[in-house]
Amino acid sequence: MTSCADPMACCDLDKAGLTGLGCGVKTAFVSSAQLPTATSQWVMHAFRSTGCRRMYEPIALVYGEVTDNTHIRVHDQCMTSEVFGSLRCDCKEQLETAKAFMVSQGSGIVIYMPQEGRGIGLANKVHAYNLQDQGADTVDANRVLGFEDDYRSYEPVKHILDHFGISRVRLLTNNPRKIVLLTKLGITVSARVPIVIPGQQYNQAYLDAKAQRMDHMIPMDGDASSPKLSIPLPIVAVAAGIIGVGLATWLRMEQYRKLSKIGEGTYGVVYKAMDLNTSSTVALKKIRLESEDEGVPSTAMREISLLKELVHPNVVHLHDVIHQSDKLYLVFEFLDHDLKKYMDLQGAAMQPLVLKSYVYQMLRGIAFCHAHRVLHRDLKPQNLLLDAHGTLKLADFGLARAFGIPIRNYTHEVVTLWYRAPEILLGASHYSTPVDTWSIGCIFAEMANRKPLFPGDSEIDELFRIFRVLGTPDEGMWPGVSSLPDYKVSFPQWQPQPWSNIVPSLDPLGIDLLSRMLVYEPRKRISAKHAMNHPWFDDLPRQPATPYY
Repeated sequence: MTSCADPMACCDLDKAGLTGLGCGVKTAFVSSAQLPTATSQWVMHAFRSTGCRRMYEPIALVYGEVTDNTHIRVHDQCMTSEVFGSLRCDCKEQLETAKAFMVSQGSGIVIYMPQEGRGIGLANKVHAYNLQDQGADTVDANRVLGFEDDYRSYEPVKHILDHFGISRVRLLTNNPRKIVLLTKLGITVSARVPIVIPGQQYNQAYLDAKAQRMDHMIPMDGDASSPKLSIPLPIVAVAAGIIGVGLATWLRMEQYRKLSKIGEGTYGVVYKAMDLNTSSTVALKKIRLESEDEGVPSTAMREISLLKELVHPNVVHLHDVIHQSDKLYLVFEFLDHDLKKYMDLQGAAMQPLVLKSYVYQMLRGIAFCHAHRVLHRDLKPQNLLLDAHGTLKLADFGLARAFGIPIRNYTHEVVTLWYRAPEILLGASHYSTPVDTWSIGCIFAEMANRKPLFPGDSEIDELFRIFRVLGTPDEGMWPGVSSLPDYKVSFPQWQPQPWSNIVPSLDPLGIDLLSRMLVYEPRKRISAKHAMNHPWFDDLPRQPATPYY
């Protein structure tokens, strides 16, 4: 093997496609430990690589039981996005998407390589960013600084895979160079699974430069139509034998007989169906793939990965995932009604204990989600399923998000309008679990009144309906409200109304609980966990409600 005395000279082998093949790099296993994350449990394996007069420490994050031809993501460190939250690239989103994909498939390995800035280091990367601020693209910035376009080495990947007894992989990447280098290292790449993250104003030029000048297989300037830039993930998945969450064998759709269409979810049609093997009734959610050039919709991937982890009596159970041609089916347990249909069918007011049980079960389900750092973000009566025994289950996690500390930026265009928290209506991008508590409060009042509490027909109408009940918020009522993007000092002024006038059917304890849920200031809103201990529930046997029909 070729030796290398200069660590940078080693990287000159990049142009010949021989990086890591001749630097005498040695990699040793150090130790492993459990790594619980917001939505899944991983095992972290630490390695130490030496060679070229340097030492660095790659990490292998392993999910599930991995075997040969497993999914892997070779991910290079990006402190600027993964730690500092930079929007100049898509590295953090690629890492999180890869992890979610592996969770959805039941296994996989993320090999995390400490190679900041395509191998040039953090300080040089900041210098390159300075040049990009002056008009250079990511390739020219490297060259002005005297670096090759890509300085990364991947010989430790071979050593790490050898440690796990893996020689054949399905690689999550958009970078053809990684495929070439891993192949030269003796690793068989049986399939490429693309990770296409939509660009935004701060990183689109960077993504375009990688596509145009470094041959990365990603859409340019939002154009996902070119087949040479994007391989649809479902096609790769079928070719590689990917068959879904926890499946050991391929299940043909002939196993299920559609009985009727029962609704449409965030991204697909839902059918009532029969499992011919067990004669049981299931719900089939058909995911639309026809228009998804980049593969499985992110909402579907999110729902699959979250529901695999969220196993709870008050969360709908995902049985299976089945791929057929250009369709993806999620097979759920079937529940007879949703809360919206149940309320529509009721000819009289809901019995107090039934109302109490449904509110309690909503809180118990969402408290479990929040304990696992998952925001539902789309709670509404249509997404609350009921069975004949009075059990309520949260469903439709297509808009759900894992969250962490500190609270991340999210889009504010979530949650059906009538159940949307005021901080979202006023444009907040930082929000957390209180948005779900607000939605439950709105549903609570709707069940008590037998009509929606805030049935707005636009965002401003929704806000004004809230203001008419809670009063127009000001800094005294809600510190910081005036700094929210959509707050106007010219808002009409309304005074708060007594809750006993708004929800007259509720007793004082019920009104007290509702008033704690529907509080303007998010941090003062009662949490689901604390709400479950409210004295309004003291006479509840804490079991599902009695049958509702």
